[in-house]
Amino acid sequence: MFTVLGIFIALIVGFFVWRTAGILYFRRFVAWETASRRGLNYYGKPLAEREKFKKKLKQNAFFLFPVVSFEAKLQQSGKAKPFIPSITYEGVTGPSYSCTAESFREAAKYHPTAEDIFVSTQMKCGTTWMQQVVYEILSRGNRDLSDKGHVHMYAARRWIRFQ
Repeated sequence: MFTVLGIFIALIVGFFVWRTAGILYFRRFVAWETASRRGLNYYGKPLAEREKFKKKLKQNAFFLFPVVSFEAKLQQSGKAKPFIPSITYEGVTGPSYSCTAESFREAAKYHPTAEDIFVSTQMKCGTTWMQQVVYEILSRGNRDLSDKGHVHMYAARRWIRFQ
């Protein structure tokens, strides 16, 4: 039969296998998600395809939530290093899967011009809607950003997003 020590060892091994598999799955998921949103891979698609992508994100989030929550608690307590690779540029840290030292250098060299327009809103208070309003004003309403044309505002203009 199983001994208490054997069960304990099996639980410890199972935990580390679960944690390692979760971290590897998370890294693979982030790479897929980042590549799927780069350029027009997301905003250049019709609404139905974007909805399918969001559904897949939610499905993955269900499985990733326990691993990410556990790792976050470990990191906050100082018992684990971040499992998301990151880079730091002049005191600013960003995830290495979407940021590079070069992208930070390019952002640092940016100087606004008289033609630049900044749309700034409180988070979750209609940022996308406000950007759409500004875009419609600038294009004098001559753009088809409806789902028939499926050209999302982000696909039509360059934009910088600060979080």
